[in-house]
Amino acid sequence: MKKVLSTVAALGLVVGMSASASALDWSISGDYTVQGVNLNHVNSGTTVVGGLAGPRAGNYADTLLVGDDDEQNSDAYYWHQFRTDVVMTVNDNIKVKSEIYMIAAYTGWDDTTTVGTANGNWIDVHKLWMQYTTPYGLFEIGRMGVGRWTHDFLDDDGQGDAIKFSPTLPDPFVLCLMTQKVDEDDSVVSNANNDETDDDYDYYHVSAGYHTENVVIDTAFRYWDDARNRNTVGAPFDREFWTWWQYAKVTFGDFYIEGEIQYDFGDWVDWENDTVLDDVDIDALALMLDVGAKLGDLDIGLMYFYFEGQDNDDDDMTAYMVRSGGVGGVFQPYYVLTGPQTAMLNEDLVGNGNIDGEMQASGVHCLGVHADFQVSPKLAIHGALAYAWADDTESLGDIIDEDGTLDERDESYGWELDVGVAYKLLDNLTYELNIGYLDTGDFFEVAYLGGADYETDDTNDIVLVTNTLTMEF
Repeated sequence: MKKVLSTVAALGLVVGMSASASALDWSISGDYTVQGVNLNHVNSGTTVVGGLAGPRAGNYADTLLVGDDDEQNSDAYYWHQFRTDVVMTVNDNIKVKSEIYMIAAYTGWDDTTTVGTANGNWIDVHKLWMQYTTPYGLFEIGRMGVGRWTHDFLDDDGQGDAIKFSPTLPDPFVLCLMTQKVDEDDSVVSNANNDETDDDYDYYHVSAGYHTENVVIDTAFRYWDDARNRNTVGAPFDREFWTWWQYAKVTFGDFYIEGEIQYDFGDWVDWENDTVLDDVDIDALALMLDVGAKLGDLDIGLMYFYFEGQDNDDDDMTAYMVRSGGVGGVFQPYYVLTGPQTAMLNEDLVGNGNIDGEMQASGVHCLGVHADFQVSPKLAIHGALAYAWADDTESLGDIIDEDGTLDERDESYGWELDVGVAYKLLDNLTYELNIGYLDTGDFFEVAYLGGADYETDDTNDIVLVTNTLTMEF
């Protein structure tokens, strides 16, 4: 089957490219972005002071860190990126699309002597795929987006090598079928078993929808088949699970309701020797609901999102962010909690690519209001106020309070207030100033000393200021 699909893809590309070079039609768009970041009161990396250590997103008491020196727990840096979206139209039926970063996304101003260093200063062909339009539907083959479907929620702007087919249906119905090779191990020379087993990671997706101007409804089932640990020495296992996804947005007049649910179920760890080791299922839920109104130049709404945490009383894996890696890199309703600078609920753009492990296991509830006002054609203002708390902290264990007794970990992540201003200097040149303030909750009032967790009296609040210049073309 693999050879048949490969042959079909190759033939389609050859037929399309047989058109004369003079008939090719090119279109190029993109942007260059540079951002300066000032971030106060976040422990950068793992710091050890007198036996005390904490992860990047930990905001711990001054007395247990290094005193009241703000410089010890602050960052100031620049990053930039240069993105180009190129579309090559071969003929009426075939297009080749791409998303290329001439300077890779979130490249820090660091080593500028080469384009191939470990600092990320390389050209990144993020997506490159072919579209073949037929009377029966649209075929897409190549390295394409596999994360973004309808909404930013739980979207990490991922890409993958995939084959996708969207059949032609009567309006307003849509259908999509896709298979992705997440990780191919059959041809890896270092895999001693590549001639005997199929140790791949495969992904399959089928979705159906109903799309009109005022009503959008989509549902999907996704199947994840991860066999890369099948030949693990000592304790081989498989991982096979499903995701049910439901999205809807309804607009009536000036008001809208938008919601999304993702539910994972299946085998998280299916041990080969399950007579000794207990299998672990996955049973995890994430959801988002946004209710708002567009009143002229004002867009205002109330948003709630939820990621299930790890339930100690459940034998299943219930912490959704352990599987997803965060709330979605594209989903950033709040500068601090969900932004890429702090590694709290999304990955850190300058760190080790992980989110805070304790918040990942604890999950999150977040309720907030957001507002955007277009003051003039050139000036826009953004504001948001939100409160976030953990879903379940039992998996983190108890902490030792001030009188030496054990106490449960507090669930409060804290209050966040965001203010942003965007101004068009030119039609294609925009400057943004964004300020985020997180009044950190009691969840962070803990320090790690001598292998134990201790309650502290206070934490530093977080202040994030970004200055961004974006040129579009």
